[in-house]
Amino acid sequence: MKRFILALCACFVLFSCTKDDTTSPLPEITGFMIDGWRNGFDYDIEGVVDNTALTITLDRDLPSDSRIISRITAIGAVYYRGELCGESVTLDFSAEVKLVVLGYNGAKAVYTVIPLGGQEEGSNDNLITSFTLDLRQNGANTTYAGTINNTAGTIKFSPTLAWIENITSAKAVFAHEGKIVTVEGISQTSGKTANDFSRDVEYVVTSESGKKRTYKVSLSSPQATGLPVVRVVTQGGKDITSKTTYVTATVSLDNYANHGYDIAAAPAGIRGRGNSTWHYSKKPYRIRFDDKTAVLGHVKARSWVLLANWLDQTFLMNTVAFEIGHRIDFPYTNHPEHVELYINGSYKGSYVLTEQIQANPGRVEIDETNDYLLELDSYYDDEYKFRSAGISMPVNIKSPDLAEAASPSVVIAGIKADYEKMENAVMARSGWRDYMDEASFIDFMLINEITLNAELGHPKSTYLWKRTNGGKWTWGPLWDFDWGYGSPYEYWGRTTNRLFTGGYTGSDTGFKFFNRLMDDAQFRKRYKERWNEIKPLISDISVFVGEMGARLELSSTQNKRVWGDQYNRTYSKQITYMQDWLNQRIAYLDGVINTY
Repeated sequence: MKRFILALCACFVLFSCTKDDTTSPLPEITGFMIDGWRNGFDYDIEGVVDNTALTITLDRDLPSDSRIISRITAIGAVYYRGELCGESVTLDFSAEVKLVVLGYNGAKAVYTVIPLGGQEEGSNDNLITSFTLDLRQNGANTTYAGTINNTAGTIKFSPTLAWIENITSAKAVFAHEGKIVTVEGISQTSGKTANDFSRDVEYVVTSESGKKRTYKVSLSSPQATGLPVVRVVTQGGKDITSKTTYVTATVSLDNYANHGYDIAAAPAGIRGRGNSTWHYSKKPYRIRFDDKTAVLGHVKARSWVLLANWLDQTFLMNTVAFEIGHRIDFPYTNHPEHVELYINGSYKGSYVLTEQIQANPGRVEIDETNDYLLELDSYYDDEYKFRSAGISMPVNIKSPDLAEAASPSVVIAGIKADYEKMENAVMARSGWRDYMDEASFIDFMLINEITLNAELGHPKSTYLWKRTNGGKWTWGPLWDFDWGYGSPYEYWGRTTNRLFTGGYTGSDTGFKFFNRLMDDAQFRKRYKERWNEIKPLISDISVFVGEMGARLELSSTQNKRVWGDQYNRTYSKQITYMQDWLNQRIAYLDGVINTY
């Protein structure tokens, strides 16, 4: 078996630096994991952390005394054999492994890593000796045998990606030593008592003398990551191969954390979506319910989208941009919901379910018949569209729907003339405030600048809207940020690049337009003022990234089992890169913008 000689130790410092040492959290290890796929064996090993005894007990056997790749999360800085754990560290299990965690206030905690069999198990009169689950997967009954670790108190199963029909009511067949087995105080009968295995289940074995032993039973399944699960079943099992033709289907949603949001086999259609993203292996989709449907508590609508995040291995690039939008009250910002997706019983990966950008209550709240919603997009692929006379800006008309208009060309000409008044005024840097909402323009620019979203250069996926009863052109909603953050060619690079500067002389149509007002002293002054208003609202965005990263860790593992790891980095490392990038980016912009 191939042995790796490096160990990965991603150490997250989860507290804020402060001069008041009394408020600093104590140093502690919060997680320890050995990924089997990184070490040449076909199972994962989890370390059960005891922050009282300062021990980490491995829940499965190590392959001899090999040196292996381990992942550690901690509050504080972790040291092994006197060396700070950075991107890699060698954990040598031929000798006792000690990990030292140093806190900001000087406090220290020393943990001992205990291999399986290295800890006394105590009484043997309250053991589970065998444990299987009867699961129904895609119409077939399957029995899975769990691996029992009496030392760590765990029962784990080999990963399965197949759809589990009875995951919330599966029955365990088990044998035990002891008087009684309970789950949440309810007596368990082997082969008869059902439990919800979409989450970890704790089985408690009580001996005749009253001693208790707890086992945490964990399934490794996309249905057990803690995320809602979307299940699409197409009519006749038909594949989804078109971006224009909907396939008849039913769509279900199982929100195991709150079944009040469940959707039971709602009739719908599903098709592909996206431009370049449609050509990647992991496909994005658009769902259109037959009836307006509320999804995870959001306003009812027929159309919803599933973003695949093929380029984005954090799954958070759009989510972070939307979070910034919500924090600064940018109108009509989407609500990203991270979900697992199954289509016809096959697991498709970790997705983001969110609103389709459209004129609709709860979306862009304008009159669907008379008001305007436009998309600036160099793909220029909608049926109803125009190019501006001044800078040949490509404009797709999203609303109103011109399919049934008596004379679409007349309506298009009217929208074009209205739009060009605004564009021409901006390019002339004269009178543009009469036609365009300055506040939304600045906020739109700042969000895209923070995320370094290069899509504006073409431009692509750039939206604006207008109410025709006296309104001005207003920017948004936000969309499509997976070409930000340094771009796919250099994710987590280019922290000191800027999209918007004065004196722009490039040829990109989008940048010509968006940079035009940066030569306007009054506009730059307001841009700077708004930056300093929003900076306190976004300065801790890296904390949000860390929280979401912890929530999506299991989902990332399942997604990787289908799609692999195109960047050859652990998920936790990607999250750390994003956190560092955002912190550096905000610090850089703060220095530059405050010189305006």
